[in-house]
Amino acid sequence: VQVVFRRREFEQDPELAREVEDLRQRDIVTGLLNRSTFLHALEDAVSKVVHGEDEYSLLLLEPDHYKRLLQEFGLDSADDLIAALAARLNQSLDADATAARFGERTFAILLKGSHARTGELSERLLASFTSDVISVGQRSAVISISLGGVQIGEKIATVGQVLTRANDSLQAANALGGNRSEIFDPGAVDRAEEERVQNWVKLMHDSLENDGFTLHFQPVVNLQGETGEFYECFMRLE
Repeated sequence: VQVVFRRREFEQDPELAREVEDLRQRDIVTGLLNRSTFLHALEDAVSKVVHGEDEYSLLLLEPDHYKRLLQEFGLDSADDLIAALAARLNQSLDADATAARFGERTFAILLKGSHARTGELSERLLASFTSDVISVGQRSAVISISLGGVQIGEKIATVGQVLTRANDSLQAANALGGNRSEIFDPGAVDRAEEERVQNWVKLMHDSLENDGFTLHFQPVVNLQGETGEFYECFMRLE
């Protein structure tokens, strides 16, 4: 049995209903999407990639040395610090990027586009956070970040796999000292193989056009005494 209670003013005021729904989807501290709403958006993105409709990537972002930052800014300023980090994040995002507060100090970004665009945004975010101080109350500091991401692909076709790969990349960036990004691209191996093949094809064409092949041959003698002349030929690439 399901019982649904509705406030009457929502039915009379659609605008109020939209505002309440928007608040339900937002993190109260940062104003970014909350975790559950972001996961729904991520599920939709993974589904589109699997069906070949679009390209997406997921980035996870954390401030470096967060425990030390809490000591410097004070535990009573933890929410203000997170809000300031979220504001800096918003300044560097493109209009079509979706950002959320994913954990206590973790932010998530869903970006539409290729691996190259993901890398470009990562570099922009790293530069943005270290380019100026972040102020909270009477205290301020330059705060670097660590970024871990994954280019969503057919080989990583579930939300769980995407989150695991992104988190592994984030932990790798943290382990290397922070202020860096690690992006996992499942299609990198395929692209490298395709590039290798294309390089060989180009080499073959160039060699044919510029006499890059040499013909070698040698006689083959039957040791059992059978007669007949046989030759082994080799076409060698210089």
